Amino acid sequence: MPLLVAILRVAIAVGVVTTLFVLPFAYMVSPRSFDLMMTGGVSSAIGMLFGMRAPGGASARLGAAATFVIGIGAALVIGLVPGNGVGVIVPPLLALGCGFVWATRPAPITELADMLRLVFGTGLLAGIGLALPLAWLGLLGGLLPTSIFLPVTEIARTINRRRAGLPTSNLPLVLMALVALAGYVWAWQLVAAEANHLSPYLIAGLTAIYLFGLPGLLFFATLTVTRWFHLRLRFLAELAEYLRALYIPVGAFAIGYLLLTIVFAGIHGTIHHLDPSAFRLADPASTPGLGDWLFFSFFIATSQSTLDIVPQSGAAKACVGLELVLCLAWAVIGFAAVMAHIQPVLQRLAEARRSHDRSAAKP
Repeated sequence: MPLLVAILRVAIAVGVVTTLFVLPFAYMVSPRSFDLMMTGGVSSAIGMLFGMRAPGGASARLGAAATFVIGIGAALVIGLVPGNGVGVIVPPLLALGCGFVWATRPAPITELADMLRLVFGTGLLAGIGLALPLAWLGLLGGLLPTSIFLPVTEIARTINRRRAGLPTSNLPLVLMALVALAGYVWAWQLVAAEANHLSPYLIAGLTAIYLFGLPGLLFFATLTVTRWFHLRLRFLAELAEYLRALYIPVGAFAIGYLLLTIVFAGIHGTIHHLDPSAFRLADPASTPGLGDWLFFSFFIATSQSTLDIVPQSGAAKACVGLELVLCLAWAVIGFAAVMAHIQPVLQRLAEARRSHDRSAAKP
């Protein structure tokens, strides 16, 4: 696949997820344009990299998934955490991003160089996203706080090395923790102690909890949840073969429902024009239009009722009853026809799956 086509596919997937899912959720959490720009920028930047660097080549699916996970998490962090301090926002975002990519890698991370690339790469992408509202300060803000997250990922790397039977050492973890804690205690002490006259020991304790405990908890939670969902999402990807078999018959079934809805919308409207008292309207002074009758007919077709328009006369009730019976009959007939159509396809797919499993089981 040409590189340009791969980039376009990932970009389209990331853009669609950001526009349709991430930004509406972020707007619900916080309608501030600043928060929306930060959420959209961070989720899009990280989603693009994950999509382009997916195992086995560029993957629009992985890019879209990363955009959704990081975007929802970023919306909650940016919209709910008081203030807009980058040092407060970036650590949870790093935990989300690193936890997601750690769980979706084909092989566990055991080497220090791989871990550093993961953490600083995620921090760089978060900084690129933050650069949209904060310019170069956002870029630095995404890179500088990455040092605080290294001890958390070092713990995960040590666990992976022990599971693989590789030698481990606690020295990198201790050095990273000391450097990160000292740097951030000093930075927070300058700000918080001057503003609120807090004790340096209290600041050190709060810093350790927020900059190590909370990101660590969020990282391992994201790692666990992503692995749990990843196995089930892979199964959903296999179901795409069955969905393709249902594409045409289900489409034909939906067209039939649409035709019944349109036909009876016209009949209901005609009865109302001939006898304005045939239906009781929620607003007697209003005149139902095309959209009102289509909406009413759709509700009847799905065996639901609506309070906006209620049948009153015998002709109106008979028409509603006839539509309901025909739509229920269409549902039964359509379901039987769909199953008869896809049964050979489902059997062929099942045979192919069993043949694949037998081949994989052979030594």
